[in-house]
Amino acid sequence: MKMILSRPQNHRIHPQKKDTINWPLFILFLISFLFFIFLSIKVYQYNPSKQPLADKNVTPGKPIRGWLILLSAGILFSPIFILRDLWETLPIILSYNNWLVIADTTQETFNPFQVPFIILSLMLNTAIIIFSALNIFLFFMKKRYFPNFI
Repeated sequence: MKMILSRPQNHRIHPQKKDTINWPLFILFLISFLFFIFLSIKVYQYNPSKQPLADKNVTPGKPIRGWLILLSAGILFSPIFILRDLWETLPIILSYNNWLVIADTTQETFNPFQVPFIILSLMLNTAIIIFSALNIFLFFMKKRYFPNFI
């Protein structure tokens, strides 16, 4: 999900503060980042019960070729594109002065759903980045549950 944010033009900036980071939101970002890393480690360590195989002479997996090369390219490049988008929007989202404007109830452009939406989108983008990186490991390690995880 790509979100386009820009700095407001007509807004009241706190006169004593220069544009600094919004620490509560940054801490929430770090907590969600660590939580989703913990979840991805648990998913990676998950070992489903092995089903009995009818044929004991099963050969190991085949190398990646054919149409799987396109799938692997998509899996490899998706976290890069998401990181680029987050890198562009993160300074705007974490700006203290922007949050003063967004949370100002006296403005006519105030929307009560905007703040929860921005926080939720930040957390979901964090989850998408981490789990798309997990997809890379699951795909190249040829884990059995990779198709179920996508």
